Amino acid sequence: MRQAQWVELVFAVGKGKHKTQLQRDIEALREFIDKKEEYYTHLGKFGNRNSYSKTDVDATFMHMKDDYMRNGQLKPGYNIQIGVESEYIVGLGAFSNRSDVGTLIPFLNRLSSHTSMRYERIVADAGYESSENYLYLDENRYMISTRYYSNDKCGRCPHKSKCHKSQNGYRTVRVNQTLNEYRPKVLEALTGDEGVLLRMNRSIQVEGVFGVLKEDFGFRRFLTKGKRNIETQFFLLAFAFNIKKLCNRIKKGRIGLDLFALNAS
Repeated sequence: MRQAQWVELVFAVGKGKHKTQLQRDIEALREFIDKKEEYYTHLGKFGNRNSYSKTDVDATFMHMKDDYMRNGQLKPGYNIQIGVESEYIVGLGAFSNRSDVGTLIPFLNRLSSHTSMRYERIVADAGYESSENYLYLDENRYMISTRYYSNDKCGRCPHKSKCHKSQNGYRTVRVNQTLNEYRPKVLEALTGDEGVLLRMNRSIQVEGVFGVLKEDFGFRRFLTKGKRNIETQFFLLAFAFNIKKLCNRIKKGRIGLDLFALNAS
């Protein structure tokens, strides 16, 4: 633009008008700058995800269980998490994470910030397993020990092409020491008498809640967009579920029969 000012360039506009090379360069650079700004805007919306919906930027494209077309298509959605204690929903959250592993810590932090209770037993399925989650539940800290093993003799191995596709020319194996240290302790806790009871309790309570919401309440999709609106709608649904559960327990004389674990899914 400074060069255009120095030569007093008059920009040609319209069909049939001859554009100088300087004008074409300026217009090309403007397109590059606009495209770069567009990329940065998309990156800001992505966050730590690899996709988002243009109609709902908080939603992430995920595989749905209800795949009516049976072609594995991705649809914008949320990963809904609930915490259940004594058959009541005590916490909920809508996450943009496709997997459950990254939702446990923010879910428990949110639950503790809204209630005065601290749960001693957290029961979740294998999809939540990670060293970060184990350390959080055990000590509320994030010191993870990871070791890397590599082989510098891959070049002479006849099975190199089948073993790895690393551009470095050799295979590298990562071993999470922290996770390996926790797994024997977790296995012992899960296979004990109390662990078996807790796992059975989780599958009945949490999966039962989702079954009631989908089948009895007929709730299979959200009617709003945006994480805040999604959570508001689901909060009202959970509130209705808890009221119905309380009425049924009063009717059957089951008030005061508490179970002792928070179950997440």
